[in-house]
Amino acid sequence: MNFGMLNSHSPVGKFLDLFHDWSLFVLIIISFLVFSILFIFNFNSYFFNDCTESKMLEVIWTVIPGLVLLLVVVPSFYGLYLLDLNSLIFPFSSVKIVGRQWYWSYSYNINSVNFNLQNKNFNYDSYQHEYASSNIRGLDVDLPLIMISNLVVRLLLSSNDVIHSFAVPQLGFKLDCVPGRLNSSFLISSHIGKFFGQCSEICGANHSFMPISVECLPGTLNNFSEIG
Repeated sequence: MNFGMLNSHSPVGKFLDLFHDWSLFVLIIISFLVFSILFIFNFNSYFFNDCTESKMLEVIWTVIPGLVLLLVVVPSFYGLYLLDLNSLIFPFSSVKIVGRQWYWSYSYNINSVNFNLQNKNFNYDSYQHEYASSNIRGLDVDLPLIMISNLVVRLLLSSNDVIHSFAVPQLGFKLDCVPGRLNSSFLISSHIGKFFGQCSEICGANHSFMPISVECLPGTLNNFSEIG
């Protein structure tokens, strides 16, 4: 049984995995140093018995935490700018996602010469599939969200009733769907496959029956309309 995190299949998700590992490494080092100092002070009575002040010690415990914060802040800012990097690329398509009790509505606006589609629109609702084709119980849907690998998709999210949250952990994506507000973000997958998620905001009695399925297809398709 695997208790680790899901494998990430997007640039943002992979960065989050690396940032998690780096933050955990920094935390382990700090914990080791703190407990080592406590152990020395508690079991050795000859240290600092007559010490009432120490400017050097005050400088050390001010400068070192500042340096540690830099070790975490710098990659954190890099991740924030990475989130906006995809916005500089013209998206292959725009998908409006509307959360409803208790299903998702997808509306595509595709404008791509490479896929022989200009200003094409697709609209459909996505419900939980009663007989899942995958081995993941309760996460499959009848009509998944379709993406093309290595192509940027702009997502526009809103809600028709209460607050929902569109979350796909394997793609490192999570954004709230708020009634009366249109939230925007960008998504790209570096792998083909089927990725699952769920509504991550309690939205009513059937909140747990509101799965998300994203199917990422190879970018060699000659026509997006071939997707069935």
